[in-house]
Amino acid sequence: VANAFAAFKGNESKKLVEDKDMQSRIGGVGNQFAIMTIISFLVSVPLLFFKEGAIFPEFIELFKTKQELYTNVIYSGLTFYAYNELATKTLTKISAVTNSVANTAKRVVVIVGSAIVFKESISGLKAIGCAICIGGVFLDSVIDDLVKPKTKKA
Repeated sequence: VANAFAAFKGNESKKLVEDKDMQSRIGGVGNQFAIMTIISFLVSVPLLFFKEGAIFPEFIELFKTKQELYTNVIYSGLTFYAYNELATKTLTKISAVTNSVANTAKRVVVIVGSAIVFKESISGLKAIGCAICIGGVFLDSVIDDLVKPKTKKA
């Protein structure tokens, strides 16, 4: 569900970034991202209670009593927000293909970084699996630019 909503949000953000009239009314890409984040939050709240409503009071209690949970939630939220605002602003400066390549490179960095942090080796089947996943994501990102639709003759 999260990936579907993220793809939708990215697509709609790109449309808004390209609409100069809308940008002047919103006041820039930063405000656009803030509005999209608020809307995303409001859409997510009912899903949260539907899927996790039974254990939500337990989470609130842990959030109040466990300092490390509180700190991790706050830091992860702030870094996630900052990363996504930067990504939204980046859309105005680079092409869609460059953005796709950067997103693929980001996945490589996350996989290698996680392997280093968790002291996991990436060899054999793991390396093949990672290559297939990264290649698939990259191909999905650039397929529209690689295969242009045929134009109709007049």
